[in-house]
Amino acid sequence: MVDLDARADRLDAYLADRGLEAVWFAAPNGFAWLVGGDNVVDADAPHGVA
Repeated sequence: MVDLDARADRLDAYLADRGLEAVWFAAPNGFAWLVGGDNVVDADAPHGVA
């Protein structure tokens, strides 16, 4: 099982170590890695989810 909290903690530590406040995921698979899912956009859905 994937520990999403550990991934978020790793990202937070990385940002803190470098004095950064935000992260930009240039590739969709980076975002999917963080949230433990995929990055598929349902173009037919009436509402988006973030």
